Amino acid sequence: MERRYGERMKRKASKNLDELLGRGELVKMMEEYTVPMLVEMTERKLIGVLESKQLGFLDYSCIANAVWSEKKFLSHQQHTKQRAPHLLFSQGSKQKKTKHMEEGSFRTTDMDEALWSLLPEHLLDRILACLPLPNLLCMRPVCKRWSSLLTTQTFLEICTKVPQKPSLLAVFEKGEHGVLTKGCYTFCPKSEKWFPMTMNSLPFKEGDQMVTSQGLLCYVPQKDGENEDLLVVCNPLTKAWRLIPLSKSIQMLFLLAVAVDQTTHAYKVIVTGVTEKLDGQQLDAYCLITQVYDSITETWQISGELPPGRLFPLHSVWCDGFLYGWCGKADQIWIYDINHGSWKGVRLQLPEHVMNSDVHLVECQGKVLLVTETAGYSGSWPQIWDLELSTMVCTQIAQAPKHLSHSFFENVCEFQCVGYNDAICFIAHEIPDVLMYQPTKKKWQWMPRCPKFSGWHPYGFMGMSLELRADIAV
Repeated sequence: MERRYGERMKRKASKNLDELLGRGELVKMMEEYTVPMLVEMTERKLIGVLESKQLGFLDYSCIANAVWSEKKFLSHQQHTKQRAPHLLFSQGSKQKKTKHMEEGSFRTTDMDEALWSLLPEHLLDRILACLPLPNLLCMRPVCKRWSSLLTTQTFLEICTKVPQKPSLLAVFEKGEHGVLTKGCYTFCPKSEKWFPMTMNSLPFKEGDQMVTSQGLLCYVPQKDGENEDLLVVCNPLTKAWRLIPLSKSIQMLFLLAVAVDQTTHAYKVIVTGVTEKLDGQQLDAYCLITQVYDSITETWQISGELPPGRLFPLHSVWCDGFLYGWCGKADQIWIYDINHGSWKGVRLQLPEHVMNSDVHLVECQGKVLLVTETAGYSGSWPQIWDLELSTMVCTQIAQAPKHLSHSFFENVCEFQCVGYNDAICFIAHEIPDVLMYQPTKKKWQWMPRCPKFSGWHPYGFMGMSLELRADIAV
């Protein structure tokens, strides 16, 4: 009898999962696995199976959450079956709210389908818009209407009025010629787990100078190791993408950035480069011109230039409408005003012992922070500085502890700094872990290991803060 009961519960619990696996391309990709096989797997084995199938972010999240929900359902049913039966109501008395009712039966009564099915659609959309993004994505297979929510204009307008959700940390693998654009791993701060995210719809496999800003991803596509005269702008969440022809007046590109207007959701692409293809010895003699692409007018406009000898490096960040870039000297940065279309050089007030060190710029909760690495006889000592934008005075706020300097910074040739919500993440392909520092908590810690870091990756990784937004159109 107990065996028949268990089989009956499995069939009932797996009904929704059967419907999920019977949709679209999942039938072919998961055909060798039955629903009971997935439900009986351990968490580690299930994750391994789903990752081996190279599922998309949505399919991966939906299947994983559905299986874990069925496991929890079966566990609860088995637990309540073994408990001794008891009366919820006594004859001739009123209903008694017991602990069992609060945790089970009473909650089920409150979530009566007949009651909640009467909720107007516009109120239901407001509720769904407040959900964390992974939960919203997992609910898309429920019905056709929910599946198309992220492309519905009325729902996108509701999303604009909801407080922004935390960004994800995205880690891309690098290839021989550039960043591999077909997928990445993203870290969700809510669940503290890594999820694979595929972008197979993008037209190029590799890209150079990849940048993100408020829901958009932009890069220069590469083909056979050569940069194309194009830019790819895409929304990783909606999978929409667009090709923008580069201005013919810029032959060598040194800086790429994207800015999104918070009100109109229009975007601008900023590029900086020289008008001729030059070698390294000639660069100091030429000015760098800046051009801006407007998504509304779909045109390029010249917008300021840098004087000769100001070759822009890789480190630049957006903060409050200004682009801050390091120009190769520890005591000087260049600031671009997007509203006026002009550059301005500013000298920083830093101690002498960091003048010859490399500088990494990061944006963290509306502040520009500098990360410097000072080498000494006792090792390498990364330091974090808070840049006061009104006076350009730098104040040291943190220094890596000795044990982290020995275990991370002294074992890498080069590392990357990424501003991620309220933290700074340090990424290096020689170390299979991500180091994080939170300025508000003054806390250093290791993040959970990313599955992408397993094995040998000769070209390393690139990390960035990725904000997923459905309301930003390409």
